[in-house]
Amino acid sequence: MESYEEREIKWLIDKPGGLFLRRRRLEPTPSGSAVANPKTDATASIELPTGVSTFHSHPSGTVVDSPPANTFGGTTTTYSFTQTPSQTDINNAGTSTNYVFGRSSGKVYIYNSNGVQVVIPMKQFVTPKR
Repeated sequence: MESYEEREIKWLIDKPGGLFLRRRRLEPTPSGSAVANPKTDATASIELPTGVSTFHSHPSGTVVDSPPANTFGGTTTTYSFTQTPSQTDINNAGTSTNYVFGRSSGKVYIYNSNGVQVVIPMKQFVTPKR
């Protein structure tokens, strides 16, 4: 079974002013890999259409680099995916309102071309009609 922690998921809003789910699609990473690695790609980018509102998630997976067992000292580093909309997300928003689900942060980031407008806890976000 594949993990969804390292993947982005996107949705498109079907009609203006409505939250109608049109399409849900898992996206491979730009390298064609099934999953992204936050150590090498903290944004786990996908392609989103322009001119239409979209929902997409930013994955929750992490990678932990620790010193080898039975060693003294060293540094443990944890890599995780960016949860907020990336600058590319914001630049490509156009005139639409878009949504990023931060799967690790548990927050929904509502943004447009001017940046993040509202942050809502995922628990309080309304489920779209199907």
